[in-house]
Amino acid sequence: MATAKPVRRMDGRQPFVARMLDDAAERAPPQYAGYIRMVKPAVVGAANLCDAAFPYFVMAYHLLCKAWKALEPYNPEQFFPLIAGLAMCFFGGSYLTLIAAIEAVRLSVWDRLSSALQVLYKNYQLAQEANKKDNLRDDDGDGIADVDQVSNSELFTRKVYVLAQAINPEQTADAVSALWGGFLSVIATIRIKFAQFITLGCAMGDMARDAVGPKLLPIIHDALPPELKKWDKTIVRQIFATLGVMLAMFLQTVVGGFHAAVRGSQIATGSALRLAKAHNLIDKDFDTQGQQATAVGMVLAAFGFLWQLRNGFAVPFPLNVLFLPASILEWFLSVSLTVGL
Repeated sequence: MATAKPVRRMDGRQPFVARMLDDAAERAPPQYAGYIRMVKPAVVGAANLCDAAFPYFVMAYHLLCKAWKALEPYNPEQFFPLIAGLAMCFFGGSYLTLIAAIEAVRLSVWDRLSSALQVLYKNYQLAQEANKKDNLRDDDGDGIADVDQVSNSELFTRKVYVLAQAINPEQTADAVSALWGGFLSVIATIRIKFAQFITLGCAMGDMARDAVGPKLLPIIHDALPPELKKWDKTIVRQIFATLGVMLAMFLQTVVGGFHAAVRGSQIATGSALRLAKAHNLIDKDFDTQGQQATAVGMVLAAFGFLWQLRNGFAVPFPLNVLFLPASILEWFLSVSLTVGL
């Protein structure tokens, strides 16, 4: 009498990403399998971190929505320009790339990006719900979830099938294309400004090299070993080009911080005066564009710029903790510009 073949139970406690990497390592050529296993802990850790953090982001989003509904009778959006203007006035020099990106998004692709994000979140919810139901399925009724009884490759195919059934492919593809196109347009806009300062830095470096280079060249030439003396002119050129670019970037920070202070003060004072008029704190006939309003804005801009200059165009502790999300976005945009995305 033939005995039934025992069912091999997979380790359901092992994350899905880990199982996929194990399967990839088994299928990959031997010279690449070691690299896959080497990066597995980092990839699994990152995936687990995302899985663990995402519910908290969703929770925070829902809490913000509840708080917003509670504040709606008080018209809280009227304070947004004031808060944004003050933040820009006193901390704008630390987030020049982010400010440029926000301006580019606001002027060009905001409506399309907001719609795309809503579509992606809706499809994510559908996929998440379908995945939860699939993880609980036990079609053979043996008390063990089906996903714990299949191989890694079969599990991958199964999850892809579940995902494909759950989401709307046309909406998802259009939303991803919109996000990617918006991101590239923002990067292109910022890169133009970045290239202008790089060009300015190289030009300043060339002028400095023409003035100081003849005196520095003999020193570099004598310091190099005989077989590398042919590099003396190149080294001098690169030294002055690097110094010129560094000076240009510093000037960009100073000019950008000054512009952020002036622009932020205009937004903040305009919003504050409108709020004051709406709540009868100042005369209804007060001209929010007049000389007095301009003087108030100039004083605020001066304080904001001096604050930025005093702090080296950095956000001091503990305010830097509050501005951490903005700092992460600024870093990401800067890296994207550097690596040439």
